[in-house]
Amino acid sequence: MLLNTDYYTPDELSGFGRAALADMQVNQFKLSRWLPNTEVDDLMYRFGKGGDGLIKAANYRGFDVEADLTGRTGVARTTGELPPISRKIMLTEYDRLRMRANPEGPIANQILSDAQIVVGEIAARIELARAEAIEKGQVNFPELGGGAIDFGRKSTHTNVAPAVAWTNTETSTPITDLLSWVETYAASNGGKGPGVILTSRKAFNLLLRSAEVRSLGATLAGSPTIVSQATLSNVLSSYGLPPVETHDGQIANADGTARRLFAETSVMLLPSGNIATEDASPLAPVGADFTGNLLGVTMYGIPGHALESEFAQDQMAGLFVGNYHTVEPPRIWTLASAISVPVLNNANLVLQAKAW
Repeated sequence: MLLNTDYYTPDELSGFGRAALADMQVNQFKLSRWLPNTEVDDLMYRFGKGGDGLIKAANYRGFDVEADLTGRTGVARTTGELPPISRKIMLTEYDRLRMRANPEGPIANQILSDAQIVVGEIAARIELARAEAIEKGQVNFPELGGGAIDFGRKSTHTNVAPAVAWTNTETSTPITDLLSWVETYAASNGGKGPGVILTSRKAFNLLLRSAEVRSLGATLAGSPTIVSQATLSNVLSSYGLPPVETHDGQIANADGTARRLFAETSVMLLPSGNIATEDASPLAPVGADFTGNLLGVTMYGIPGHALESEFAQDQMAGLFVGNYHTVEPPRIWTLASAISVPVLNNANLVLQAKAW
């Protein structure tokens, strides 16, 4: 493997890749709102498994009496290694020969396009991991033959069933269900309720058609067969419930088939998170202490490729992108690499229920 800097240095390509990743997290892969990136000069993740959002009260002590000993949040401190993820794409001998008339233009542009592809595919896999962490309280690695990181979510926060399936719009009671779920959520999080209800468009439409919602939002004109979004918002806020947002994001599997990030049936109570804007930083504070209402972070460690002398560059932790070439056959490769996984601080800051 030979470093290729004919068109871009690793610093330039990594800068381009990081900018592309930041843009994707605003416009396409939006779960960084709850699990923002943070770069760590480490290969390890750490979290307190089995804890909750309650703050333990200290004890008063007598004068000249030794202070009580406390511990960090979480029943058990769990550590592990950040897993590596990489993707590469080839610019073939044939493609280079076709571009030979103006090599610095088309080839350079193609390399940037290739970098966008491999960065996007890494971002897509990390987004799948984020979705799984949020919805299921764990991240699985089937491509590694198994293994998972379990963040220790309470059973009372997982796959909670409604009194009546929301698909039965005449007899279901979604507002009553949500009030009960919020009560459970607040009891696990020091009395603080969720900031948003995240669900699918189908579940949202069932809310608009619910007899209970229609009755609560009825006017002198009577109860319509379907209420407006504004009416639903008024009903929710009048009962102290957070707003509903929809998420129907999909990502393609390796075979090209579409895969939903969240189950269509899922109704999730979440903290508000950070609303992403084009000017927002994709990074959480370095060394984030997981206090307050932070669900967690997506850790980016130091990828092995960034340590290779051939790829010598200024940046270390975070996304790496570089070019190298082979001479037999002659090809240029664009490689993206990261060592990354989402980590939940308090898995009980999500309550995942089912609409049906």
